[in-house]
Amino acid sequence: MKSASDVSILFVDDEPYMLSSLRRFLRKEPYQSLFADSGRQALDILATQPIDIIVSDLRMPEMDGLSLLKRVKSDHPGVLRLILSATRDMEHTIAAINTGEVYRFMGKPLDPEVFKRVLRDTVDHHLLIAGRRETMAEIEKRLLQSCPPRDLYGADIAALMIPSGQLNGDFADYFVYSPQQVDILVGDVMGKGVQSALVAAAIKHQFAKSLAVFDCHVTPRMSCPHLSHDNAHFAKVVSGVQAACIEDLLELEMFCTLDFARLDLLTGRLHLFDLGHCPVIHFHAETGDFTLLKSNNMALGMVKEPEYHAVTASVNPGDALLFHTDGVTETQSVAGEMFGVERLAEKVRANHHLPAAQLIETIRTEVAVFSGRGRFDDDFTCIAVRIESV
Repeated sequence: MKSASDVSILFVDDEPYMLSSLRRFLRKEPYQSLFADSGRQALDILATQPIDIIVSDLRMPEMDGLSLLKRVKSDHPGVLRLILSATRDMEHTIAAINTGEVYRFMGKPLDPEVFKRVLRDTVDHHLLIAGRRETMAEIEKRLLQSCPPRDLYGADIAALMIPSGQLNGDFADYFVYSPQQVDILVGDVMGKGVQSALVAAAIKHQFAKSLAVFDCHVTPRMSCPHLSHDNAHFAKVVSGVQAACIEDLLELEMFCTLDFARLDLLTGRLHLFDLGHCPVIHFHAETGDFTLLKSNNMALGMVKEPEYHAVTASVNPGDALLFHTDGVTETQSVAGEMFGVERLAEKVRANHHLPAAQLIETIRTEVAVFSGRGRFDDDFTCIAVRIESV
């Protein structure tokens, strides 16, 4: 758990004597203190190292404190922002607080003890937020994430799920029947918060139950001699989940998009039920092209009696598959452009030769660079599969 000694505070002031005074009377405080003499230098520091809190003077040349903190709010929204203000600047300071640019303000001239107390209160507030985020990330890890199988024969599979810092509805699971037969489930419950996370966990659990009832009468992760490859029979699994969840989803006014796929390396086939979810990207090694695998099924929870249809594709050595959620493709650049599925598919094509884990890490880096912020507003979920033999 993060402590006060792990917190970094950046102080920004164009007056050298002010920075010198801050260094002197804050030297025994537990947090880490950094100093910048201009808004531009502050932005350079923010771009190169983690900062938790920024304290800026209001009146500075070139870039004033309010402009700096607006930029910090846009590029580094997780940083708590405080401003130093003389009484003549109160109108601008109040406007900044009302528009959310500033968390707290302190008046000049500074009272050292009051200044220290405000900083300690701000550090405590930051630690409270950080602790809540860690708790939510742990809930997501325990309830919504599952480790991909490591013992598949003929395929390399890896997953990356990065929480956004608040509870969202991304989830994933795997049902392994033999070293060459696995079901992959990835989905996203619309909405945020505890309710979305609990609904996602319930849907994961319901898929396991539905598989046991309709498709395989042995415990998942064991060899299943009766594993069905008939899409009509496979559809009963999804219909069973729908029947069990629909009333609750309608009452809660929630729905879930998901991909439920059966990968059979014995036959070289992929059977996919796409319920309103992002398309699965299928790179074809033979042609060097890719296909976006998608059907026209409704999202789970939209209607009471839907019909479900699967799409089927052949997989061959060298092919790559990428399952993902919209937290990847809807990541926006500073200019407001979305990363998009076509750009994502091109990244898969350019890096298909990499091991699955490296492929996903490359995609994560590319999306982070595209966003210009290094963080994601929504959960980032990717599952990559490289076909080695069939």
